[in-house]
Amino acid sequence: MPSLHTMSRALAALAALLLGGLVFLAPARAQTQPASPLAPPASAYSSAVAYEWFYLVSQLIQQTPGNSPPVAARTLGYLGLTLYESVVPGMPGHQSLAGQLNELSSLPWAQPDEPLHWPTVANASMAMMTRMMFSNASAENKGRIDLLERSLPLKYPDDFDPSTVTADITNRSETFGKLMAMAIMTWARTDGGHEAWGPLRRTRANYVPPSGPGSWSATPSKYLPPLLCPVRGCWWPCQSLV
Repeated sequence: MPSLHTMSRALAALAALLLGGLVFLAPARAQTQPASPLAPPASAYSSAVAYEWFYLVSQLIQQTPGNSPPVAARTLGYLGLTLYESVVPGMPGHQSLAGQLNELSSLPWAQPDEPLHWPTVANASMAMMTRMMFSNASAENKGRIDLLERSLPLKYPDDFDPSTVTADITNRSETFGKLMAMAIMTWARTDGGHEAWGPLRRTRANYVPPSGPGSWSATPSKYLPPLLCPVRGCWWPCQSLV
C-alpha cells in the first residue's frame, strides 16, 4: 500500500484535474511550511486513512441526492485538496497550494515546534469535510461517516500507535485537521457550487431546455432530466479552481 505522502500527492493532482487545471504549473507563490523535526513525516505512514475515506465517499456519491457527475467531480476535487493540505506540512520539499489557486490566499499553518500525527490529522480533516460536502446525506450514511472516523485508529494500530501518539498530540492533530477542513470549505463556498443542488431540485421539473443545433436534449429510452440546470443560481456561475 502506498504511503500517506504518496496518496495525498496523487489526490492533490486529481483535485487539480477535476477542479480546473494542473495547479503544479502555476507561478511559484505557494506557501512552504517547515517540517517539524519532532514528528515522523507523512511518508512514514500507510495510505489506509486516505483509501478508507475515498472508498466511503465513492459510495456516498452514488447514494446522496444531487451528486451528478459535475457535482461529484467538485466533491472529489475539494476532498483531495483537503487531504493534501492537511498533511503537506509533514511532506518535506512540498508546498501548500495557497497562493496558487483562485482566491485561496492562505490556509492554517502547522507549528514546527508542536508535533502532529498525520494519520490523525487526515482522519479529522476528511471526516469534517465529508460531513460538509454531504450535508444532505441520509441519516444512515451520516452515521457511517461518524463510524469510520471512530474506527480507523482501531483498525490500523500500526498507523495509530498509542505508545507513540500521546493524548496531547492526538488533540492537537484533530484540531489542526478540522481547522484545515473548515478553511477549505469556507473557500469552496465562494465558488457557488454548494448551492447547485437546491435550485436544481426546485427548477428541474419546470426547466425547458433550448432547442436547436448543439443544444442539450433528453434522449431515449429514459429521457432523463439534465444533470444540472444551466440557469443563474445553479451551476454555470461557478468559478474555476485556477
